[in-house]
Amino acid sequence: MMKKTLLTLAAVLSCTTAFAQNKNTLTQDMVVATVNKQAITLQELKNRITLSKLLVNRELSNTEFNVLKQQAVEQLVDEEIKRQFAEKKKITVSSTELNNAVKFIEQQRKLEENTLLKKIPANLRESAIKQIKDSIIQQKIIHKVVMNKIFVPDYEIDTLLENAINQAHTKEYKISQILIKNTKKPDQDTKKAAKLYQELIAGAKFDDLVIAFSDGPNKIQGGSLGWFSLNELNFKLQKAVSRLAKGEFSKPVKGKDGWFIVKLDDIKVTENIDTSEAEEFKYISFSAQQMSKDKFDTLKQDISQIRGFSDFKEFKKNAMSKYNLKITDSDKWLTEKDITPKALEIVKETLPGNFANFKLNADKSVNFIYMVDRKLVKSKQVLAIRKRIENNLQAQKAERKFKQLMKDLKAKAFIELR
Repeated sequence: MMKKTLLTLAAVLSCTTAFAQNKNTLTQDMVVATVNKQAITLQELKNRITLSKLLVNRELSNTEFNVLKQQAVEQLVDEEIKRQFAEKKKITVSSTELNNAVKFIEQQRKLEENTLLKKIPANLRESAIKQIKDSIIQQKIIHKVVMNKIFVPDYEIDTLLENAINQAHTKEYKISQILIKNTKKPDQDTKKAAKLYQELIAGAKFDDLVIAFSDGPNKIQGGSLGWFSLNELNFKLQKAVSRLAKGEFSKPVKGKDGWFIVKLDDIKVTENIDTSEAEEFKYISFSAQQMSKDKFDTLKQDISQIRGFSDFKEFKKNAMSKYNLKITDSDKWLTEKDITPKALEIVKETLPGNFANFKLNADKSVNFIYMVDRKLVKSKQVLAIRKRIENNLQAQKAERKFKQLMKDLKAKAFIELR
């Protein structure tokens, strides 16, 4: 997950033109904001704006520049809040993690090793590295702080899974989005979304606009939301996605969190889903080569008094020393293929918590089993779909939890904008 969030920062590499100065002259030694008395300098702001502006690769109007400036300030404030929270939680980014992240971006962008940062103007590298570190920190916070508070009930997963299986075939969509968050200026939000749509029509790269303008938490990921079936999406997203062909983007759509433009990255169709189920078993085998009739009768009496698994554990604990029984207990789930045909017949007839084949053979040997548990397992194809649904639900819940965490941290922080 962490590596996945780093992909599109490398889009900066496609634009290495020098920063064209806006009409507003920026002085390098000023402080534009503080977060709990930690300063954010004008130089940091300038570098962040420059990185975003390189992606657009054209002159911005004063209005566009001011919007970009406001976004950059908010990003830097959010990054500082995350950095301070991570410090309290002793969450750090090692040089190895940073290097691996850079290598991952290079691989995804098919760049030669150790060329990513070299292609970014020297004065902007620190800002680019800071964004990569922020992405790693955010994912670590989600993993170490947020995820342990996430619970996805089986019924939520299974409802979506059943819907997917009941279709004649399963069509899955890989989608990305540009999100323009709701602000106190709804007219400006609408104009901004419309402007970005016009930029896309004019040929701007979706990934570039995501990094430069999107308010989504997955902007460094290129706005990617991952793979979904339509029934996993809310109604407005369903409607937007269902109208798109691969590679197309939607018109701006008003959602709960703001305006979004969605892009259909890919489609895959799974025909003839294997809905078969296979049974698996977990049991313990007991055997003895020789046992007298009297000892067998005593063993039989002991087994008849077992009333639950706690009694069985006590029996198992003493079985070897008291009855010289050999115990085979792999504690693994076994499929029908793992069991011999003769034993399988006995196993399939035995319910959990019961003994089977308990008898003294003619040669005085004893071979019997205790059924610990048995279960039905869905096909690998269905399990893969279920896991994807579970991961998507978990990611959605984690995103909401993280947003709430950031909201709470902001409310407690002393933030001064200058």
